[in-house]
Amino acid sequence: RGMKIIDLYENVYSQLKGVNATLDGIDEAIGSEVEREYVKAEAYGLRGFYYYLLVNLYGEPYHYNKTSLGVPLKLTAGLVENGLVRNTVEEVYVQIVKDLKVSAELFEKNPKRVGNYRLNVTSVYILLSRVYLYMEQWENAVKAAGRAIETAEGLTNYTSISSSTFYMPTYAHSEVEWRYGNGQLKYGYVPSQELLSKYGDNDCRKKFWFNVGGKTTKKTPDYAEGMGPTNTLRISEAYLNRAEAYAQMDKTNEALADLNDLRRCRITGYEDISIENVTDLLDEVRWERRLELCYDEQRWFDLRRYGMPSISHKYKAKKVDSWLMFTLKEKDPLYTIPFSTTMIMNNNRLEQNVSAYEPERKGI
Repeated sequence: RGMKIIDLYENVYSQLKGVNATLDGIDEAIGSEVEREYVKAEAYGLRGFYYYLLVNLYGEPYHYNKTSLGVPLKLTAGLVENGLVRNTVEEVYVQIVKDLKVSAELFEKNPKRVGNYRLNVTSVYILLSRVYLYMEQWENAVKAAGRAIETAEGLTNYTSISSSTFYMPTYAHSEVEWRYGNGQLKYGYVPSQELLSKYGDNDCRKKFWFNVGGKTTKKTPDYAEGMGPTNTLRISEAYLNRAEAYAQMDKTNEALADLNDLRRCRITGYEDISIENVTDLLDEVRWERRLELCYDEQRWFDLRRYGMPSISHKYKAKKVDSWLMFTLKEKDPLYTIPFSTTMIMNNNRLEQNVSAYEPERKGI
């Protein structure tokens, strides 16, 4: 079956065009003030989320080089004839934080809503805690994650679920705050043995998220809810974001409390652990992050902010081909992806990333 190759840069800016048009005209829209505030809150939240995606794909990691070029900030829907230059990574992050904070303030003014594939107050605070974590603003990350947890319905306790049929992307789980995205990873992706080996025998995630053949069922939709988006933003991330920030602040007791709270809802018969060494605790939290957020499209961004370590993967295009090992070296330029030729042609002021000039990588 043929597949259309999507230019993510073009696709996300297309979504931004709709968001900006909404914000440009919402104050004159027909409807109650409450409804206008909800729409504005959703639009600002989405704009922050979209720029978070763009700057982490096409800009260098914030902590590594925040003065480097990020992506162009386009904050209105009006057409621009002569193209746009790239703002710095720091400038884009400042705008992301600004948009998410405005979104949160607007959501806070009105009762919380959950469902219909739309952002809410908790989901925006989760995103804000994630962005602060990337910026290494630990106290702000703790505060945002804490507010997310305060406004949430709570973690879903996997250990009390007896059904053999499990759907991750459903609002029936108390921890699911936002369903979104096209669900590109629904079928056919097999987790690595390294990843699977990290789940213990009593870890319910291993039972619920991966079928007998090893493929992921984490994004398989609940057909009773219809074929909606299959990505999820869940309150479990807020616990991990806060635990990591606490560990970075040398607050081991607080970090352990969040880590243990999450694990008790995932592992049957779990007994709380105690770790005194901050480095070991941080490693433990980050491993838990990999287990909990697998297939949530965050691992690549996490590796970037962890220092862009060298990574290797086996790949073959056809079954009859031999496996080849491809490697990204530490701090590889290709940790920041190049813009497509089409986008460069469409915006003659768009400066290309150096990764575009890297030699083609050969497998061995």
